[in-house]
Amino acid sequence: MQNGGRGTAIAFLVVMLIICAGVYWVAQSVRTAGVWGIGSAEVITPTPHIAPPTFTPFSVRPTPSPTPSPTLESALLTPTAQPPIVAAIPTFAPTALPPTPLPPLVPVFFNTPTPRPTAPPPPTATPTFPFQVALQTPDFERGCAGYYIYGYVYDRNGNPLPGVRVHVFDIYGNDIPPVVTKTEPPGWYDVVISNQRDTWIVEVVDEAGRQLSPRVQILNTGNFVEGQEACWHRVDFRQSR
Repeated sequence: MQNGGRGTAIAFLVVMLIICAGVYWVAQSVRTAGVWGIGSAEVITPTPHIAPPTFTPFSVRPTPSPTPSPTLESALLTPTAQPPIVAAIPTFAPTALPPTPLPPLVPVFFNTPTPRPTAPPPPTATPTFPFQVALQTPDFERGCAGYYIYGYVYDRNGNPLPGVRVHVFDIYGNDIPPVVTKTEPPGWYDVVISNQRDTWIVEVVDEAGRQLSPRVQILNTGNFVEGQEACWHRVDFRQSR
């Protein structure tokens, strides 16, 4: 039984091969006849070329003229005039303001005042002292053995006058008690001062310390330079009345 089934299968396979070979031969015969014009094979007519439809761009509007519509390429290359964009500018109507009243006119009179004569100020009374300055000079001949203010006091006739008080003080408040002119040598006085740079004031006073002469300022530099800076300073006074 097994051998009988195998033989049947083989026979069926052979039949199928014969049928496929026949179908292949028929198909090849039909194709060959169509190419060489043999037989009544159907002639294949080529399909005519159909042009693509023409598209109208959105920026070109169709016109009723018979002129054919432009092609897509020419429509894209030709610039389309666009209407200008005009911004709307708001307008404001001016508001009428009420007129401002002007102030009333006030007459102004330009009168040039007449200068009034003024009395001259009273002259400043120059104090008169019984003693005036007769000499003020640095003394370079005495060198710099010390620092002094010295001198003579004379009467109105030019004679040495002993017994006159001479007061010396500086600008910083250092006060030296008054000295009295000597009898030997007559009319002579001398006051020792410091060796620091300082400005000293010399005057003649009475027994109560009241000023009897102009005040003389003396600058002591504390150095000695011949012809420029001295250590001895001379101040003479003379009686005026």
